[in-house]
Amino acid sequence: MSETTGPDCYAYDGRNYVRDRHDDGCEGDCSGCSLCPERHCTARRHCHEHVEQDMLTCPKCIGRTRDDLAEIERMYALLPCEAEIGGIDSEAADLWGPALDTAGAIEADKHRQLSYAVGRAKGDVEAHDKHHPVTVLGWWDIAFREDYDQPSGLRITVSRAVAYLSGMLGTIAQDPEQDWPEFAREVRSCRSHLEAVLHDGEQVERGAPCPTCCDDEREEGDPEPPALVLKRAQDTSGAKDRWVCRRCKGRWTVAEYRLRVGQDHLRYADRLTASDMLRQHRIRPGSLTGWAALGKVHKRGKDESGRQLYDVADAVAMRDRRAESDSA
Repeated sequence: MSETTGPDCYAYDGRNYVRDRHDDGCEGDCSGCSLCPERHCTARRHCHEHVEQDMLTCPKCIGRTRDDLAEIERMYALLPCEAEIGGIDSEAADLWGPALDTAGAIEADKHRQLSYAVGRAKGDVEAHDKHHPVTVLGWWDIAFREDYDQPSGLRITVSRAVAYLSGMLGTIAQDPEQDWPEFAREVRSCRSHLEAVLHDGEQVERGAPCPTCCDDEREEGDPEPPALVLKRAQDTSGAKDRWVCRRCKGRWTVAEYRLRVGQDHLRYADRLTASDMLRQHRIRPGSLTGWAALGKVHKRGKDESGRQLYDVADAVAMRDRRAESDSA
């Protein structure tokens, strides 16, 4: 099925309005106050896609969740390498390690968490494997198999859960008895957590949050827009360097990036030149270069103009340490 055609509308405060169409008495100074007569996707509060009368969820929202599942499977396979680098106490090692992977274990844990939450059991208990892909996807795998009478009996794995859930998306998304928004949110949150774990160990240059993902209106609890990362080309001139979003796959040249994000780059960048460090963090170039010479601030390559870049976290830590020493 495809989305129905209809007027250009937008979502606001849980309702959908036709853009540039106004009710009687309106002076026309709003974006449009006439309610849209079409049926709309219910997957996300701010989704304004039109759907056919027998649909609840638009193809675009289904596609988002399908992409999230595929990315979870892809990133889960990368955890062993990250765990080897981070060590046995790293988050990557925890996520690659044992998980609740049977229907009985998952159900027992859910009941245990509920007992503590409502006070039937005393003490504190941490949610087991809260972000573990096996448990997150496994719970939904079990729930949907039970609802649709499709028992498996096999031990849950990420690959099996992704294969089953991906094949069922079209059914689940249009079933009024299912909580598609909650399912989609948990899948997106699981993906976001894996992205954070894997990308924390990468030595890549990060910039401002992706402007495209920022424009996509989010509900409370949705993951934050990811930071753009700079992909440097072999061409040392920097002309072919691109700022890339890992989520939406958007790409910007260095000039386009600077034009689009403006001062946000200075606020979010993890490395800056001496002049930008002074502008954004009030750190004098003389102090910065001195700390770098002592090895207290790491040098982080050069920008597209050949200027030295310095680690922001190191520099800010030194600035704050000096301020505390001076005040003492």
